[in-house]
Amino acid sequence: MANRAQLTTLVKLFSLLGLIAITIPFIQSLMPTPKAVAELPHIHVGDMTACSYLLHDTRRKGPIGSAWLIIKDRNSAFHVFTLPTDEGKVLLPDLQWFRFAGSCAQFRPELEQGRLKPGGVIRCHDPQYTTDSAWRWTYQGKSLVEGTPDLPKQRFGVEGDYLIIGKRD
Repeated sequence: MANRAQLTTLVKLFSLLGLIAITIPFIQSLMPTPKAVAELPHIHVGDMTACSYLLHDTRRKGPIGSAWLIIKDRNSAFHVFTLPTDEGKVLLPDLQWFRFAGSCAQFRPELEQGRLKPGGVIRCHDPQYTTDSAWRWTYQGKSLVEGTPDLPKQRFGVEGDYLIIGKRD
C-alpha cells in the first residue's frame, strides 16, 4: 500500500513538472521578439529637460493622422499621449475621441519662461479658444472638465536616451 501512495505522489509530481514545462514556451511566445521591439518607434528624448514637452508626428498614413504629445514633468517622469491630427492640427474631442468638435493648431501645455508652468494645463492656445474652454487637461492627461474625455495614454518604455512607443516595461 505504501508503494502505491508513493507511486501516486510521484505521478502527480511529474505531471505538475510536465505542465510547467509545457507552459514556459507558451508564455515566452507572448513576449515580443527582439526584432519586433527594434521596429517600434524610437524617439530621442535625451535632450529633453524636466518641465518640457515635445509634439512628435507619427507619420501615420490615412485620412486622420496622429501625433504623440510627450511631457517630461518636474520629477523627470514622462507622460505620453496619442492625439488625432488633420493637416498638422490636433483634433479636439466631442464626448469621445472618435468624434471631433474642433481643431487646434497650437495644442500644448502652458509655458512660463519656456518651461511647463507650475499648476498649468494642456490646452489649445489658438485665439478662438478661451482659457476656460472645455478642452483642458492636467499634465498627466486627466480632464479638468466633466464630460470631456481624458487624453489617450500611450504605452511606452525608456531605454537610455530613447522613448520606445508601444514597449512594455
